[in-house]
Amino acid sequence: MTKTEKLNEQRRLLYNATPSKIKLVDELASLIKGCFGDKVETTGIRFDDSHLKLGGITVKMVEIDPMKFGGVLVHWYPKFDISNTSDPFCSAYILTINELKKLIKTLQNVKNSYQLHNKM
Repeated sequence: MTKTEKLNEQRRLLYNATPSKIKLVDELASLIKGCFGDKVETTGIRFDDSHLKLGGITVKMVEIDPMKFGGVLVHWYPKFDISNTSDPFCSAYILTINELKKLIKTLQNVKNSYQLHNKM
């Protein structure tokens, strides 16, 4: 079993990550890395507090998990009736397929806008 296969098996066991979710989170990570062109590798993208809502919670930032296990970490603006931490976050693997697609679409729009405004 390869390292990637072992990692995906652990994700499946911990997060109930389906092959579809694994594929979408991989796509999301790739989109984050290449969002601002080939010469800039991005590890995270921050949002203002009104831009992106998923499941009633506002996304603060998405970042590629430096430990790799969570794939992409989604940080939320604090909502103290849900969590008492000042920086709540989760792995993208616990999002629904539709939430992942919405996140991917939003980041694709960011990438497209960046490319449109930075044509040479």
